[in-house]
Amino acid sequence: MYQAIYHLSVGFPLPMCYFTFKELDQAQKKAHRVMVAKCGYNRNSSLAMLFGPTQLGGASFFYLYDLQGFGQISYFLKHWRSPKASPDKMLQITVSWLQFCAGISTSVFTDTDLPLVYLESNYLTSLRQCLKDIRGSFHLLDDMMPPHQWANDVYLMEIQ
Repeated sequence: MYQAIYHLSVGFPLPMCYFTFKELDQAQKKAHRVMVAKCGYNRNSSLAMLFGPTQLGGASFFYLYDLQGFGQISYFLKHWRSPKASPDKMLQITVSWLQFCAGISTSVFTDTDLPLVYLESNYLTSLRQCLKDIRGSFHLLDDMMPPHQWANDVYLMEIQ
């Protein structure tokens, strides 16, 4: 039931959302405690054991945040790599605007450790946070970096 029904039903809308880890953890706690007990485990079992892989003796439960992040990464790459499609064009426009608003000389998806709390796009900021959490990055062929317009131009957010 957990893998066949819960995983699929909850995992379907999550990639289009931008919840934080804390929000998703709070949302899954009640249902999770009940499902852990129904699967034959003690409700107070160690989280490391419950969320660990079966190859190491774990129960293979999953965090909703991981499911959301995996879906966001998959959808981003799928739409980014589909040339001449409407979602691809819209995504490129959005990433270009995000990069412009970031005001930095590196791609927002390459340097995920740099805190950019002023960014407006909740969805892409959530995707960026997920990449940071898994210590990942995107190296896009066209990173949408705005070029310098004049000699001695600098990126605003890098001025010390």
